[in-house]
Amino acid sequence: MKYRREIDGLRAVAVLPVIFFHAMPDIARGGFLGVDVFFVISGYLITSIIIAEAQTSSFSLLGFYERRARRILPALFVVMAACLPFAYLWMLPRQLAEFSESLMAVPLFISNFLFLSQSGYFAQAAELKPLLHTWSLAVEEQFYVFFPLFILLFWRFGRTVIVSTIVVTLLISLLISQWGAHYHQNANFFLIPSRAWELLAGSLCAFWLESRGRGRSNLLSLLGLVLIFGSMALLDRQSPAPGFVSVAPVLGVVLIILFATPDTWAGRLLSGRVVVGVGLISYSAYLWHQPLFAFARIRSFDPPSIGMYILLSGVCLFLAYFTWRFVEKPCRTTRTGTNLLTRPMVFSGAIILSLVFLSFGAAFRYDLLVPKSSYLIADASNIFKDLAKERRDLVRRGQCEAWPVDTWDQQWHGCDPFAQGVKAEGRTPISIAVIGDSHASDLAVGLRKNGFEPFQATGLGCSLRPESMGPYCRAYFEIVRGQLTNSENIQELWMANRYNGAEFSKTQLRDALEFWSQTGIPLVFFTPMPEYPNRNNLVLKEALFEQEYDQTIDRTLSDISKAPYLIPLAKEYSATVVNSEQVFCSLSGDCGFKDALGHYLTTDYGHLSAQGAAVFVATILRQQPEK
Repeated sequence: MKYRREIDGLRAVAVLPVIFFHAMPDIARGGFLGVDVFFVISGYLITSIIIAEAQTSSFSLLGFYERRARRILPALFVVMAACLPFAYLWMLPRQLAEFSESLMAVPLFISNFLFLSQSGYFAQAAELKPLLHTWSLAVEEQFYVFFPLFILLFWRFGRTVIVSTIVVTLLISLLISQWGAHYHQNANFFLIPSRAWELLAGSLCAFWLESRGRGRSNLLSLLGLVLIFGSMALLDRQSPAPGFVSVAPVLGVVLIILFATPDTWAGRLLSGRVVVGVGLISYSAYLWHQPLFAFARIRSFDPPSIGMYILLSGVCLFLAYFTWRFVEKPCRTTRTGTNLLTRPMVFSGAIILSLVFLSFGAAFRYDLLVPKSSYLIADASNIFKDLAKERRDLVRRGQCEAWPVDTWDQQWHGCDPFAQGVKAEGRTPISIAVIGDSHASDLAVGLRKNGFEPFQATGLGCSLRPESMGPYCRAYFEIVRGQLTNSENIQELWMANRYNGAEFSKTQLRDALEFWSQTGIPLVFFTPMPEYPNRNNLVLKEALFEQEYDQTIDRTLSDISKAPYLIPLAKEYSATVVNSEQVFCSLSGDCGFKDALGHYLTTDYGHLSAQGAAVFVATILRQQPEK
C-alpha cells in the first residue's frame, strides 16, 4: 500500500480536536468527533492492507493480529504503566476502585462496556477516569475480531458480494445509531453496533480505490475538510451523535480519502510538515492526553485553568513524540526494515503484560494492594461515619423519619413530643411540628440538640407538594395532616425540603402551602440549604495532599430564596419565610461547610451535622418567640 502523507495529516485533524475538547469542552465543543474521523481512517487503512494481501493469497489471521498487537499494545501498555504510580498515590478509594476495573478491562478490549456501566462519556465523573479514552480502542478491536474473518470467508464469492454485504451492514448500523441517539444515548456512543458504520465507511473507500483508483478533485476534497471542521463547529455534546448528524464528518473523511492528492488544496494543507508530524504521533498523543488531564483534575482542588490545559497539551505532544520514536517504531520495525520483535515475542509479551495489568487491577480492586494514602483517607472517612451516625440517632429514623420500606396505617400518630417518655430522654416538648423530607429532619435534630423534642413527621425523599409526594409519602402525609389539623399542642409547622427544579415554580409552591395550611397551624417555610457536591472529596483530598482548600468549590445555591413571588405568596397563607442560606452562611462567615473552629456543619453534600443543626436551629429560635 502506497504511503499517503495526507492521511497522516488527517490523523492530526482527528487527534487535536479530541485533545482540545477534553481540555476546553466549552470552546472545542464538537472536538469529540475526532474519534469518528479516526474510525473511518482505521477502516480504510486496515481494509486496504487486507485487500492487498488477499489478492496475493498472503493474508493470514495470525499475521493480521500480530500487526494489530505491534501497532496498539506497546504504547498502550507504556501509558497504562505510567498511570499506576499516580493512581496509587493520588486517587481516592472509589476512584481507585474504578481505575482498577479499567486496568482489567483495557487489556481485554472491553473497556467500552465498563465505562458504559460506570458513567456517560460526557458526565462530569468521566473527566476523572484516566483510561476513559480506551473505549474507542475496544470498539476497533471488537470490530477487527470479526471483519478479517468476514473477508477471509467471503473473498471467494467476489468483490460484489463483499461490497454489497458491507453496504447493507453499514446502513443497518447507521439506522441503529440514529435510533440509539434518541433512546439509548450512552450505549449508542460506546458500543459497536452504532459505530460499525463509521469503520465500514472507511472499508468501502478501500474497495473503491482498489477498483477505480484515486481521483483528484480540488472541490470535493476541500468540501471534505469543510464538512469535518463545520461539524465540529456546529455540533456539541448535546447533539444526537453518532447518528445522522455524524454523516457529515464521516462523509468529509471519505471525500478526502477518495479525492485528495498532494497537488490538491486539501492535500497540500494536510501534507504540511507540522501537520504530518502531529499525525505520525497521533496515536501516542491520543493515549497520553486523557491520563494527563484526568490526574491534573484529581490532584487539583480547583478545576485546572485553560493555561494549565495548554501546558498539559504541550506535555502530551512531547511525550507522544518520544513514545512514537522509542516505543511505537522499534516495536514495529528496525532501521533495516526487519522486525525487532519476533512473532512469538509479540504474542507472549502481549499475554504476559496483559496478565500483569489484570493482576494490578485485581490487587487494587480487592484490597490486596492497599496504598498508604488509603490509611490517611480512612481516618478522614471515619469523620463522615461518626457525623452520620450521630445525626442518624437524633433523626430517630424508622420512628420519626419514614423510609419507602416502612408502612404507615391509621394508628400512627407521629413522633409525638407530648407523649410520655420524652422527658426521660432529657428533652422538653416544644409546640413545633417539623414536616418534609430528610432535610427537614435536620431541623428536628437541631431542636433535639437544643434540648427540645418536636413533633416530627418526615419522610425520605417526600415532597411537600401533594402531586409530587409519591404513593407512600402521600398516604403518610395525609395521616400526618389529619393528626395536626386543629391540634391544640402545635403552634407552628416548620416545612422544609431539598426541592427539585420544578418545585421552585410559583404554582407548585402554592400547592404545597395550600395542602399544609389546611391544618390551621401557622406555617414557617424554610428555603433550601446551600449544597456542596464536592464536599466529601475535598475533605478526603485535604487528608491525602495535606493542603488547604476552598470550602465553597462547587457550592450550589438555590434560586427560590431570590424568587420575587416567594414573600407575596407566603403572605397569602400567613406563612413566615426563613432564608436558610442566609442563616447557614452566617455560621461560617464565608458560607463554607466548616465553622471558625473547624467543626463540620454538614455530614455530606447538604445534610446538616448534629453540630450544624444545633447552631442553625439556635439561630432560628433566637429570632422566634418562645414556643
